[in-house]
Amino acid sequence: MIERLDDKVELCCDECGDSAGRVFDRDDFDVMIQHAKDEGWRIFKVGRDWKHNCADCRDDR
Repeated sequence: MIERLDDKVELCCDECGDSAGRVFDRDDFDVMIQHAKDEGWRIFKVGRDWKHNCADCRDDR
């Protein structure tokens, strides 16, 4: 899930709630997503919703 904090955004795991470890400016949304992917996160779409799973919770099936 994406937490919005005023002018900042933070990516949190939809399974366990852990943070990706950094808070980003809203303008750096793409940088935030790339950072999470570089850290082993899996970001995928289910229907119309996006899911965000940390490296510990990701399921590649």
